[in-house]
Amino acid sequence: MESIDLLLTDSEDPSRDTGEPKTATQLKQPKEIVDRDQTYRRTSSVILVADDDPMVLFLADQALSAKGFQVLQAADGQQALEIYETNKPDLILCDVRMPNIDGFELCSAIRRLQDGEHVPIVMLTGLNDARSIKQAFSIGATDYCEKPVNWDLLPFKVDYILRASSAFGELCASEERFGLFEHSINDGLWDWSFADDQIYFSARWKSMLGYAQDQIGTDPMEWIDRIHADDKSQVINELHAHKNGLSQHFECEYRIRDAEDEYRWVKCRGVAVVDESGLACRMTGSQTDITDLKAAQELLSATNRDPENG
Repeated sequence: MESIDLLLTDSEDPSRDTGEPKTATQLKQPKEIVDRDQTYRRTSSVILVADDDPMVLFLADQALSAKGFQVLQAADGQQALEIYETNKPDLILCDVRMPNIDGFELCSAIRRLQDGEHVPIVMLTGLNDARSIKQAFSIGATDYCEKPVNWDLLPFKVDYILRASSAFGELCASEERFGLFEHSINDGLWDWSFADDQIYFSARWKSMLGYAQDQIGTDPMEWIDRIHADDKSQVINELHAHKNGLSQHFECEYRIRDAEDEYRWVKCRGVAVVDESGLACRMTGSQTDITDLKAAQELLSATNRDPENG
């Protein structure tokens, strides 16, 4: 919040191991695991392994099944795509070079599917095959694993990628909820980080003033410089007071310049978040357009002042 502090100073105000590919119906059933005196059913992640080498399929099944993963196998890219569409595995481990459909084509095909945009895809490549690795990432692969594979470490890599994928999914869901919330209240939202003195303005905050998403950056002065000169000191003082714990929340009505170089009345609210030392580290809030309300209030006031209505 350095920008506001400076402005305040300026204003002087404070399967069985046969090696044969498993079909979709050969999914292993969840294992029963005993934990102290309670029994529960373990739900394992499903991993689809696609490779035309039977030995790779066998070793992958051994390594992953031993750690509780359920494993599906495909001998080529076409079979892998069919199994994916039927079973929706949690992660795909596929060789780069396979008959019918290779790993690159398989990755591209899955990414084009409606539900395949975010499923983790790990490509098996040759040692130091930088060209294949670069191509894999360019078409949407999540990660790669070099051959010969370290089968002891593979389950840990798979588990890490799955946990990262889960966290990403939760983030996407959170962002979707945030968007729906913002749309439902029709307010513009903002989030100011004092550590780097950067502020996030939501799309609604910008469009409220007639701006496109890329027309307003993250500098706090994008906001402050648009506030009417007669209202700016009040806004700065209220922000500074709440940042320093002198008020329970920030709330202020003021005029702000829009994209048409005209002023709109808005009501802004915010609350600070404090760190472990009790100092404000960020402030988050909303901005509501009250231009029509102000116009109605002014009209009512003018009517009440009219002698004919007195």
